[in-house]
Amino acid sequence: MQALLSQLSVLCINSVGFWWTISVILQEKEPTNLYFAYIISAFLFNLTEFIATIYTAVQTRKGEHISWWFYGDLTETIVQE
Repeated sequence: MQALLSQLSVLCINSVGFWWTISVILQEKEPTNLYFAYIISAFLFNLTEFIATIYTAVQTRKGEHISWWFYGDLTETIVQE
């Protein structure tokens, strides 16, 4: 469930970056500092999420439960009985 929630965040971040890039290309706009800052931030978020997912998968395979900082609490709130 944590991985699903993190992928939802990645989807939102990447969608904004993708459509912003498309608008820069098709409308021949000049990329701004804000655009480059967002793209770099999106890349770093994706990289961090990828590393965290791999780490969590390895630890889960070893039988250890990993609770992510934000998504762990959110997951527990959603699946509470």
